[in-house]
Amino acid sequence: MARILIIDDAIALRQMLSECLEYEHDVMTAQDGEVGIEIAKTYHPDVVICDLVMPKMDGFAVLKHFQNMPEMMDVPFIFLSGLSDYKTVRQGMILGADDFLTKPFSVKELLRVVQSRLEKRVRWQSLVM
Repeated sequence: MARILIIDDAIALRQMLSECLEYEHDVMTAQDGEVGIEIAKTYHPDVVICDLVMPKMDGFAVLKHFQNMPEMMDVPFIFLSGLSDYKTVRQGMILGADDFLTKPFSVKELLRVVQSRLEKRVRWQSLVM
């Protein structure tokens, strides 16, 4: 069972994402980037889904922080945002995000993206080991 970390300041969205994923995965949630970073240090998630626009620390800052944590360097990072303009999506990908889900999205799309990133991580780990 993969560990999925959801970082989002909107409680209703966190709960909805958690409910969609908890049947197949161990889901952890954080209400902001700072809490998400602490959870990641302790529980080492297999995938991170992170909102882009949050108070205290936006998703770009969370991604940069994770990139400086050796234990998080190979963990797929998926942005989730209502901002879907080309510049924002490109900035996320240039900074190193593995995927970018734009709101609104379907449950099917969410599950497909998470599964795809998990499969890619497993393939990568089998090559490294």
